[in-house]
Amino acid sequence: MPESPSKRCKADAAPAALVCDNFINGVFTPAKAGGYLNIESPSTGNVIGKVTLSDKTDVDVAVAFAKQAFGTWSAMTVKARAAIMLKFHELIRHHVDELADLVVLENGKNKSEAIASVLKVLRPVFTRCMAASVLLLVGDCSALVDAVVTKAKALTRGTAAGQVGAIIDAASQRRNRKVRGDLSARHLIVFRFVYETSCLGYWVGPTVLLHTNPSDAALHDEIFGPVISVYQVDSFEEALAIENASPFGNAACIYTSHGGNAEYFQSRFRAGMIGVNVGVPVPRYAHLVVEHRSRWNRE
Repeated sequence: MPESPSKRCKADAAPAALVCDNFINGVFTPAKAGGYLNIESPSTGNVIGKVTLSDKTDVDVAVAFAKQAFGTWSAMTVKARAAIMLKFHELIRHHVDELADLVVLENGKNKSEAIASVLKVLRPVFTRCMAASVLLLVGDCSALVDAVVTKAKALTRGTAAGQVGAIIDAASQRRNRKVRGDLSARHLIVFRFVYETSCLGYWVGPTVLLHTNPSDAALHDEIFGPVISVYQVDSFEEALAIENASPFGNAACIYTSHGGNAEYFQSRFRAGMIGVNVGVPVPRYAHLVVEHRSRWNRE
């Protein structure tokens, strides 16, 4: 049996980089074109591996072998197929810590988030990745803003539980930094885009933006970073108008202690997923739902 990429990576000396080829017909196979894309660790910026770049020819080969294997697979009983999947389940559970370390290394997540990502594979749910990026305040909510700022200031960078992990790559870091160039200093409450200038990797500090102009780009674009935009409105209608005018429609959530307000907003939001007093309004039993221009990562 061919050695798994994770085992090959673990066995290599620390400076060595993993070469990840296509796994076709039980064999790790380089792409026909021979090109590779470097894999960088977001925490250090170091190249930790490279992945083969495939084209239609490689896909056609993989599909041909898959069609060939399907005949044998489909002829197996449900019990026999289930036994294979249960073995796969067992292997993942046995290697949770190792797999989580790879997620930390390759994706910049902290360890607890990485473990949760691996454990999700063991359940029949879809992978989700989202967070609220715009906070619309109806009326005076200065105490809430102070609480958000206090929390942001207390966060630290790193891979331990409760810390802010690194941004996935240099392009994402540039996108986060661009927000600074688009806004004048009076909009910023907390602004720490890079923790230290000498810090290796792609780190972005927790950032809270206080807006005075509803047309600010950060209120309408997907930043994909630890950045939250805060804008105060005078009425429910104004808040709804801004939400419904957003070019993206991933999710919307209302935070209130009044049931009538919750009903008013949840029936008028125009977004794929609706929440009331929850941190992440994603249903646990369904596929991630988006509307308008929302999609995975647009970079």
